[in-house]
Amino acid sequence: MICSSPASGKLLRTIAVVLGVWLAGCTGGSEPGLTDLALYGDFDFLIPTTDGDEEELDVEPALEEEPFPIEPSICGNDRHSNGETIQAAEGGPIRVCLGGDPLDGSVVLLPAGALSADARVTLSLTDDLVAEGWRPIGSAVLVRAIAVETGLEAELTQAAYFRLPAEISELGSDPDQVKVRVAFKPIDGDANSASLLDLSGPPGFDFERGLISFGYDRLGVLQAMTAVLEQ
Repeated sequence: MICSSPASGKLLRTIAVVLGVWLAGCTGGSEPGLTDLALYGDFDFLIPTTDGDEEELDVEPALEEEPFPIEPSICGNDRHSNGETIQAAEGGPIRVCLGGDPLDGSVVLLPAGALSADARVTLSLTDDLVAEGWRPIGSAVLVRAIAVETGLEAELTQAAYFRLPAEISELGSDPDQVKVRVAFKPIDGDANSASLLDLSGPPGFDFERGLISFGYDRLGVLQAMTAVLEQ
């Protein structure tokens, strides 16, 4: 009976692997694959990445993703028309009706003859205005009208009617107690030089949808504001 020590056992295993490689070469066989060499930790550096014939994996079909829910617009049945052309002689509304958009519900209604020329009218989000003693309660809306023929800014020849988003529900539901004004900045003006509009009357409030409405005879940046409460 021949006894072998751990060292001699390791040597025998090494010889067996070397002989296996040599015999495979002599008999035209292939090199030992992953399962052959994986038994011998000392030969990890010799382990090929594949066994030759790669095993075909079963790929599970991708799950169909649930569509994102579409948030309804507060415009109701009104049509989104932002960026459309308004014929000066006819007038018409430009609306932002996009559920979840910060300008959703914004409107400028141009009476017939209110524009100085046929123009593409847009409402877009812009930086907040700054008015001392007042803070924004809605998004700042840039209202522009670009004349179709000249590409220049068209002007208002009479008042248009605006509707802006405003977080007025937190201010209460009594219009006489709600301190809301509208800040205005000309298109080419400085953001820090906004002025509070001297409207002919207080803005109209839609507390349910969070909107204020008013009339004004200039285009530019408009934003709902409320008075900063003294501490």
